[in-house]
Amino acid sequence: MSSVYRNVYNLAKEGGTMGGSLVWQLMAHGMENYDDGYSIVLGQIPSTTQIISNQAHIMTTLAHSLNS
Repeated sequence: MSSVYRNVYNLAKEGGTMGGSLVWQLMAHGMENYDDGYSIVLGQIPSTTQIISNQAHIMTTLAHSLNS
């Protein structure tokens, strides 16, 4: 997941595009009944939650720097 996010960042930084999504479904606790085997319940796997959170912050910072 981190490797893909690194590539997404580098493409965006260079002005490239990236379509689609790496994660099928993000869910909150209590939504496990809707799990199709491809979802991530935030907080259930802290390392995955942290990777997604870090990427969101990195991409937001990049977007602000490119729009300045």
